[in-house]
Amino acid sequence: MSTIKGSLTIIYEPPFYKAIFERRFNSTYEVSQINLGPSEPKLTLIYDLVMHHWNRIIFFKQTVCNSAVSERKINPKRLQRLARKSIQY
Repeated sequence: MSTIKGSLTIIYEPPFYKAIFERRFNSTYEVSQINLGPSEPKLTLIYDLVMHHWNRIIFFKQTVCNSAVSERKINPKRLQRLARKSIQY
């Protein structure tokens, strides 16, 4: 039996709010990031994104060899730093 886990995290990295979608199933981990704009996103915008535009979200795949590593919690500030470093050239 396989399980599918998904999560949505909304963060603010000046000047934009960003939505980070994560999903896991079997040994596959996929992630996607969407810019929501400079103002705080309304609940209706988030609901519309998840319910009506889910099929348009492009996920990037990564194979995870150990499920214990994928379940480990990472500090949100560390995630922000890592995301910022990956975007900068």
